[in-house]
Amino acid sequence: MEFKDCTNQKLAVVASNNRHKLSVLYTNADNLINKRNNSTATLSCDNPDIICITESLPKNPLLAIQESELQLTGYNCHSNINEPSCHRGVVIYTKKILNAVSINIMKNNSVKEHVCCKMVLQDNFQLHVICIYRSPNSTDENNDKINNLIDVATNLKGDILIMGDFNYPKLNWQNITTPHNSNHCASKFLENIQNCFLHQVVDFPTHCRPNQNSTLIDLIFTSNDHAISNLSFAAPLGKSHHKILKFSYHTKDLDTQDMKQFMYHKANYQEMRLSLQSIDWAKEFNNNDTEISWNVFLNIINSHISKFIPIRKSSCFNKKSSAWVNNDVLLKIKSKNKSYHKYLRTKDPTDYKTYVKHRNQSKNHCRKAMKSFEKSLAKEVKSNPKAFFKYAKEKLQYSKNIPDLVDEDKIVEKDEKKAELFNDFFCSVFTNESAKIPIHDKKCNSELDDVQFIVENVEKRLSILDR
Repeated sequence: MEFKDCTNQKLAVVASNNRHKLSVLYTNADNLINKRNNSTATLSCDNPDIICITESLPKNPLLAIQESELQLTGYNCHSNINEPSCHRGVVIYTKKILNAVSINIMKNNSVKEHVCCKMVLQDNFQLHVICIYRSPNSTDENNDKINNLIDVATNLKGDILIMGDFNYPKLNWQNITTPHNSNHCASKFLENIQNCFLHQVVDFPTHCRPNQNSTLIDLIFTSNDHAISNLSFAAPLGKSHHKILKFSYHTKDLDTQDMKQFMYHKANYQEMRLSLQSIDWAKEFNNNDTEISWNVFLNIINSHISKFIPIRKSSCFNKKSSAWVNNDVLLKIKSKNKSYHKYLRTKDPTDYKTYVKHRNQSKNHCRKAMKSFEKSLAKEVKSNPKAFFKYAKEKLQYSKNIPDLVDEDKIVEKDEKKAELFNDFFCSVFTNESAKIPIHDKKCNSELDDVQFIVENVEKRLSILDR
C-alpha cells in the first residue's frame, strides 16, 4: 500500500506493528475465472497474506483474459498471463501492505508458467516467493530450465519460498526416492532439490480424484526448514481436484504500519478555519523559495489536520475481502470443508456425494449473495452513489507496485531511488535552451480592459449544453 501526504490521503501512518509470521495459501484452481466468487468467499474465511495459484486460466479461452479480471480487493496481483509462453497462468497475490514487487531472477530465461515476487521485511531482509506450474507434458528443455531457475533462486539474498504444481506423482518425499532411472526428469528434479538444500514440507496427497489413487504433486519448498508451521488443507476450489494448502511462514518482524483513518465527518472545520485565518502567512513564508514555502505550508496543514480531525484505528491486515460475503456463505463453505475431510477419511461414495452436494450449495450461495448485493447497489445508486462507485472501482482498478529497476547494471530497489531515476530520465528528454527566448513585437495596439458578463447570456449558454 502506498502512503502519500495525509492532505491527500484518508489514511495516516501512526505506529509500527511487528508481526512474526505470514499466512500463506496455495492451490491449483483449474480455471480461476469461473471460480472468482467461490475464491473470494474462501479467502474471507482465512484472510491470507500471500496467495499462490496455478492453472488460473481456462484451457481454451474464447477471449483473451485481462489482468484486471484476476484482481482481488486488498491485494497486489503478480501474474504471467501477458507473457507469450503463458498457457494456464500463474498468479501470486500479496497484501498491499507488504509492498511486494515482481522480479525476473534470470536473464534470457524462458521458463514457462512461473511468477517470482520479492518483499523487503525489517532490517532490509528479503523474502522471495516463487510459484511454478509444470505441465505433465513439459518438454525436457523446460524441465532443465525449471531446475536452473530453482538453482539460481537459492543463491538470492534472504529466504526462498517455492511452491507449485510440479506433476511428479511417483516421487517419494518421505524416503526421498524415485522409481525412475537417473536420466529421467523426475530424478534430475529430485537431485537438484537436494543439491540446493531445499526442504519439501508437504507430507500428504494433494491431488484426489474419485476412484483414483491420490498423489502428491503440489509441493512447497523452503530454504529454512523451521520457517513453516501449521500446514493444513481445505476443500478444493469448485470442481478442482487439488486441495487448498494453508500454512504459516515464520520470518523476521514485518515492518508494517498500523494505520488510523481520519473521520472527516466529525472534523471541527469552524475552529480549523479560524486557526488558519489567524496565521500571518507572509511572515511564515518569509520570502523563501517555492520548495521551502511549500514545506512550511504542508507542515501547517498537516498539524491542523491532526489537531482538528479525529482518527480511528484501521487494520490493514484484517480486512474483509468483499462486502457481499455474509455469514450464510461462510457457513456453507465450512460445511463443504467438513464433508470433504470426512470423505477423505472414509472414501465412502455416499460421503463423496454429500461433499458434492455441499460444494454445489456453497457455489450457489456465493452467486446468490453476490447477485443480491449488486442488485441492492443498483437500487440505491442514487441515494448512495459512493458505495456503487467503490464497488465498481474494485472490479476495474488494476494496480501493481513498480518493480526493481536497472541503472547501469545496478539494481534500484528503494522507492526514493526509483523516483529519482524516473525524474532524471524524464528531464533528459527536454531540450536545454541555452539561448535567450526571443521577444516578439506586439501584433495589436488595442487592449481589452473592460470585460462584461451578462447573467442572462450566461444562463442561456449553460441551458443549451449537453447534459
